[in-house]
Amino acid sequence: MALFRRRTTYDRARILEAAARARARGKRRRAIDLYRQVLFVEPRNGDLHAKLAPLLADTGQKFDAWQ
Repeated sequence: MALFRRRTTYDRARILEAAARARARGKRRRAIDLYRQVLFVEPRNGDLHAKLAPLLADTGQKFDAWQ
């Protein structure tokens, strides 16, 4: 039933704000998921990579953090 499927919209500011809140509250995995959503659209954004790498390292994903 494609008629009733909810269309997902990309709201960069809302996603980054939610990621910052999650990061501040210690919800690392949620912040990682949100930062990866933005990086999917903006893969060359160095600032986001710099925010994401420490979170990945803290959660034991050191190989992904290194890249």
